[in-house]
Amino acid sequence: MRKLSILLLIVFGCSSSQENKKSTATIDIDTSDYEESVMLSDVFKSLDVIPLNYVTAAQLGFIKSIKGSDDLIFVHEGSKERIVVFDKTGNFKGEINRQGPGPEEYGKINFFDINEARRTVEIYDIRKGELTAYNFDGEFKDKIDIRIISRDFAITKNGNYLFYVPDEMTEIDDQLLQPGVIVVNRKGSLLHYQKLGDSGYHPIISGNAIVNYKSKSYLFSNYTEQIYEIDDNGIRPYLEIKYSDKIDDNAYFNPNYNFENETAPFLKTNIFKSEDYLGYSFIQRNQGKNLLVDTRSNTYSISKVYKNDIKEDVFFFFNGGPIGDDLYASIIDYDMINSFKGYLKNEEVNNAFNRNLVNSIDEIMRDNNYSPILIVGSFRTD
Repeated sequence: MRKLSILLLIVFGCSSSQENKKSTATIDIDTSDYEESVMLSDVFKSLDVIPLNYVTAAQLGFIKSIKGSDDLIFVHEGSKERIVVFDKTGNFKGEINRQGPGPEEYGKINFFDINEARRTVEIYDIRKGELTAYNFDGEFKDKIDIRIISRDFAITKNGNYLFYVPDEMTEIDDQLLQPGVIVVNRKGSLLHYQKLGDSGYHPIISGNAIVNYKSKSYLFSNYTEQIYEIDDNGIRPYLEIKYSDKIDDNAYFNPNYNFENETAPFLKTNIFKSEDYLGYSFIQRNQGKNLLVDTRSNTYSISKVYKNDIKEDVFFFFNGGPIGDDLYASIIDYDMINSFKGYLKNEEVNNAFNRNLVNSIDEIMRDNNYSPILIVGSFRTD
């Protein structure tokens, strides 16, 4: 890992009530110097395979997102717009399957999160502008109207609502807010706001931009080099990532911009945060790379892949989400296995090790009726 260049800056984070001062590290990163691989053991101390044992005849389909709370795992199963609940050994516990037009039903699951303060699963439907809450047994709790067109959503420790809105203006409390990060209470009243985005169109739309860790949320926006830390007390700059190559500003304003010719890094996907690490994947010169930051030693690495040196017969990708303060679950499904099999059939590929990985995971999936499985990593804390 290379040493970070640290520059302490006084950065002012906007909120609806006050400006929060915070000393923020700025990391200067040279993306031209990268490694072929980084060891997964640098991040995790163990990996466990958890088949999701769904009990009905219908197997699980496409998993869109997962959340965790205490000993439960909540899975958004996208093909049937439902939340399926498992314990942390993979056993089926129940489901929230109430899609419909009724007063105790939701229309679409655009986002969901766990409200620890209320012990509820809350589903946000953008088109209806509704947040519908159910208890962990799937019983309807209540429904409120909050009309915010967002790209990601999370619930704070005290049960307030965080919306990432990088490309829409929002009216709250008779205020017209520019695109940004918004925190509101259960009445829909504004608590905190940070202007962010405002590109005029949507050039870089990715998956989740928010990751929760313990009592805070972290925003990895594609429109700024700043990573934000968010909780019930406000929105604060946390860490600024400054690449040596800068993306052309036209990328954000020209709908005909050709990203295939872009030499600067762009896009943040597969984000994660732990006590000692944060990281994400990005694209540079049409090639995927991974950034890993060790926040204890102020070092970072850029690599093409994470090499699994913990359990060599188990796939692991940062394509899932946290299911606990120190647990991260990677999603493996049948489509992913088939895609990798197709890659291995390429005449230019001769990788017996990866072929053995596919066969071992395929065997587990056959035993589990080809339902998705989770590979759960326990973050290092030493």
